[in-house]
Amino acid sequence: PAIDAAHHEVSAEASEADWSCNLPNLGAYGGTAEASRSWWGVCPVLNVTTGVGYPALVAAISGTTAPGQLLGLRGGELDGTQPATVPQGVTVEGSLTGGNTLYGSAAPMFFLEDVELTLIGFEAITGSSLIGSGTPGAGWTVSVEGMTVTGSSFIYTSVQDASLAINVQDSTLGTESNPLSGNAVMIGGSLATTAPQVWSVSIVNSQVSALGHAVRMWSNQIGQVHSAVLSVSDSLLASQDRPVFINFGSAPVAVSFANSVVGCDQYGVMITAGNASTAEFESSLFSGSGAGWWPAIDLDGNGGAAWTVDVVNTTFASARYGLRVTPSSSGTVTNSLFTEISDTAIAAQGASIGATYNAFWANGADADFPLDSANITCDPGFPPLSCPVIPA
Repeated sequence: PAIDAAHHEVSAEASEADWSCNLPNLGAYGGTAEASRSWWGVCPVLNVTTGVGYPALVAAISGTTAPGQLLGLRGGELDGTQPATVPQGVTVEGSLTGGNTLYGSAAPMFFLEDVELTLIGFEAITGSSLIGSGTPGAGWTVSVEGMTVTGSSFIYTSVQDASLAINVQDSTLGTESNPLSGNAVMIGGSLATTAPQVWSVSIVNSQVSALGHAVRMWSNQIGQVHSAVLSVSDSLLASQDRPVFINFGSAPVAVSFANSVVGCDQYGVMITAGNASTAEFESSLFSGSGAGWWPAIDLDGNGGAAWTVDVVNTTFASARYGLRVTPSSSGTVTNSLFTEISDTAIAAQGASIGATYNAFWANGADADFPLDSANITCDPGFPPLSCPVIPA
C-alpha cells in the first residue's frame, strides 16, 4: 500500500463508511457520507480503499495486507509507540503540509522483516525510529525523503545472512544544535552464508548529525563473498565520534564522497575492510577539532588487504593525519589541500600513492614519501624564497 495525503476519489462504499477509527459516528451527520469527510478530526490515518480508519500509523500498516491499497494521512500526531511488523512491499508516501509528527518511544516504531519500506515527506520522527529484524535471511530496504528526524537514533538493525539497503535523500537526521543522541544509521550482524550479500547506505543532499556515528556498519562474522557500499553526496556528516565507522572483516567495501562536508571531534572516516576495497573522495571537506583528532580518513586493510584510493579537489584540515592508508594500497591524490595536520598529511605507510598538484600548509609533515615539484609545500599565500614555483 501507498500512503498519500492528497485528495483521492474513492468508491461509494468507502465514502459511506465510518472513518472515525472504527467507532460508531454519533455526530450531527449520523454516519453519512458528509460525516465521513470529517474523519481526520478524529482519526489521523485512513485506508482510503476500504474506508477503515486507524488511530496509529503502525496499526494502519499492520492492518493493511492487500497489495495496492492506499493509506491517507491528515494532520496531527501519528502515534508510533506501538511496534508493528511491516508487511512486505509497503510504500509510505506522505506529502504532508506541516503539523504532522511521527514519534516513537523506547520501543521501535517499526520492526522490519523482509520488507521494502519508503517514507517520504514526514516532518519528524523522534525516539528509536526504525529497527530491523534479526531473523536469519530477512533482508530489507528502507528509503526516506524529505524527512526531519530528532531523538536517539534513526535506523538500528541486526542482520543475519541477508542484504539490506538504506537510502536517505533530502533529509535532516539530527542538527548541529540538536544532534541525535545515538547513532544515526547503525547496521550490525553476521554474514556467514556463502551466498553473496550486500549492505548498502546512500546519503544524498542531507544533513546527518549525531553524538555517536553518522554511519556505523560492522560484522563479527563475514565471508569474502560479501560486500558493503557507502555513497555520500551533497551532504553534511557530523559527530563527536567517527562520522563513518565501518569494520567489514575480510570483505571489500566501496566508499565514495562527493561535494560533501565531514566534521568530527575525534576520528573521521575510519574503515577496515578486505581486498579489492575502493575509496573515492571528490570536492569534499574533512575537518576535525585539532591535533587530537585522529585521521580525517583512515583506510585499513584487514590482514594487509589493499585499498585503491582516488582523491581529487578535496580539503583535509585540523586533524592528526589527513589521509592514512594501509601499506599495500595504491592510488592518487590530486588538486587537494592539506592544512594544519599535526602529524602527517599523507601517511602512505609504504603504499604506492601518487600525489600531484596539491597544496600543503602548516602541517607537521606533508607526507611520509618524497613529494615532487608538482606540489606546493608551503604557505601559498606568503611563500618564502625557497618555495617551489607553482606548476603551470
